[in-house]
Amino acid sequence: MTLLAGKDADATISPRVMDNFLADDRTAIDTLSSVTDWAPQVPLDLFHGRDDRTVPYLSATRTLQSMRARGAGNLVTLTDCVAQPSGHSQCVLPYWRFVLDRFGKDAKDL
Repeated sequence: MTLLAGKDADATISPRVMDNFLADDRTAIDTLSSVTDWAPQVPLDLFHGRDDRTVPYLSATRTLQSMRARGAGNLVTLTDCVAQPSGHSQCVLPYWRFVLDRFGKDAKDL
């Protein structure tokens, strides 16, 4: 991994994940990479822009539906980015405002 990422990399990758990737083991990759095959036990807020071409909006709606089908109910929500257009980069600042608003409700003495 050091040869691939360099010794100063600020991220790590599980050797198992890399082995599956290099072997093109789609089943194993899908199993380890699923963001929809579980249900949160605490509130989870999704945030997405309808005009996003980098990560399609459909991925957010499918994640929401999948988690709710697995019993998450109202623990998982989806908030639409209201920027115009609401593409990937246009929603960065609105996303951080959303995050700070959510955490700000619970944070004390920052």
